[in-house]
Amino acid sequence: MQPHRSRARDKKLADNSHLLRAWHRRYREQLDEALAGPHGALVGWLLDQLRELTLRDGAKLVAFIRAQDWSRVDANTKFVCLHEFNNGTTKLRVQAGMPPFDDGLPPERATVFLIIKPMIAELPPD
Repeated sequence: MQPHRSRARDKKLADNSHLLRAWHRRYREQLDEALAGPHGALVGWLLDQLRELTLRDGAKLVAFIRAQDWSRVDANTKFVCLHEFNNGTTKLRVQAGMPPFDDGLPPERATVFLIIKPMIAELPPD
C-alpha cells in the first residue's frame, strides 16, 4: 500500500503546484493590468516604496495612502495594492527576524497594515 499512498501524495503535490503556478500567472496579469490602468502611477509608486521600505517608514506610507482618493480606484487595483503591501511588509518583517505578521488585538497598537487596509478597501475601521 505504500506505493499507492506515495502516488496519491505525488498527485496532490503536482495538483497544488499547478494551481499555485496558475494563480501566480493570473495575479501577474492583474498586476500588469493595474500598472497599465488609470491608476498605474499609484501602483507604480507603491511598488517603488515597498522596494525601499524600512521598518521606520510606516507613518510615511500611511500618510500617502490616506492622501489618495480610493473611492475612484477599481477593485482590481485595490486588490493588487493590498496584496503587494502585504507581501512587502511580510518580507521586510521576516528579513528583520520578526514574525511574518503580528496583528495584535485591542487595546494593542494597530499595525500599519491594519491602519491601511480599511483606507484602501473603504471599510469602516474596526
